[in-house]
Amino acid sequence: MKSFELFFFIICIFVFPKYSFYFVPDFFCIYILLKYSKQVVFHNDLLKYIFAAIFLLATITFLGQIYYGVGKSFWAYHLLRIPIYYFAAITLLRVSQANKETLLKYMLVVLLVSLSGSWIELYFPEYFPKFFYDLKVESFLDAGGLKQVAYDFDSSYRSSGFYTNFQEVGFVSVIGFLISLYCLVDRKNGNLMFLLSLLVFMESIFGIIASGTRSAFIGVVISMIVFYVMSFLVFKNKKKFVYMTVFALLMSIILFFIISVLLEDEGLKSRLILLSGALLLLQGEAPSSLAKSFDQIIFPNDVWVMLFGNGIQPWTTFGVPSDVGYIQLLWGMGIPGLIVFLLFYYLCITKNLVVLKRTQDFFYVIPFALFIYVVIYGIKGNYFIGIHGGGDIVAFFIAIVMGYKMISRQQFFRKPTK
Repeated sequence: MKSFELFFFIICIFVFPKYSFYFVPDFFCIYILLKYSKQVVFHNDLLKYIFAAIFLLATITFLGQIYYGVGKSFWAYHLLRIPIYYFAAITLLRVSQANKETLLKYMLVVLLVSLSGSWIELYFPEYFPKFFYDLKVESFLDAGGLKQVAYDFDSSYRSSGFYTNFQEVGFVSVIGFLISLYCLVDRKNGNLMFLLSLLVFMESIFGIIASGTRSAFIGVVISMIVFYVMSFLVFKNKKKFVYMTVFALLMSIILFFIISVLLEDEGLKSRLILLSGALLLLQGEAPSSLAKSFDQIIFPNDVWVMLFGNGIQPWTTFGVPSDVGYIQLLWGMGIPGLIVFLLFYYLCITKNLVVLKRTQDFFYVIPFALFIYVVIYGIKGNYFIGIHGGGDIVAFFIAIVMGYKMISRQQFFRKPTK
């Protein structure tokens, strides 16, 4: 039962939040915290202070929304989810006594299913459930008043699969890339896990190309750099890492192009042109969307908003018209909120480095690369909170880092009660 609860939690963070089924994972997390209330782990003083600050920020931003007459509690709601998901995650890790092999298996299975939507929608649209299409349109309309025609245009050559937009499938594809690459290099789990990892790796590459998400393309590049650099510090067999990465990438890309040609994928050229913007960025030139982001660096001219934020969703009435994640944090929570989130990710990265040094386990490069990606992506978009499910997933991975003693060596803080 406890293992199933952990598996369902992973389903929640990778699938449910994208369709505004927030009540499902939220109530499930609350249920877990109530059920295992005596086993909730509080073991890091700085993290406790940061979460206390997040609760305070949620209250202030909620008051800001009341002041501006906006009914939907966007920032306050997403802020509260981060500590709730973190404590639910670390509690489940503790009571289920799951090791990293179990975690990897659960994540790979969920990713294999969730990322399959990209190629099903792109190549076999007649089999793609209308239910998901309707949810996408509803999410578009709810998020920013966008017309259905906007989705129809993009979906003619881009695919978001079972997710509500291209940024979401791109983000999850990067996570799939990280997890599957680790499993491909660390061949300790048998041929079945190798095959499952290879399939998820391919689906991750498919998801990035099919969605035409440049941020995900950059995320893969960042992940490979982080993996390669850390392999010199942690991983023993560096050649194996390079060979396996090249092998899996070539297989995925070649297979994708063969399928695209055989199935007469007319939108392939358009997606490749879209992804070429990422190559411009890697060469030191700013693609048009990134250039627009620099133009969207808008600072509040209201003292209240600067100090406490307005708590309003970006790109809506009174919300900041900017895609820049750091600017959205500033407008949503003010200067204190921006500082709290910078401290939170500073803690994530530094703690991750400490765990890597102590365990010498390449497994912990996965969350480290993810944290680096989220911080860098803040220049263009926002994965800091749960707009695209980012905050929920980050909360899960920081729980993995903080609970490394439980996962790596099964050393529990106290003996779980039955």
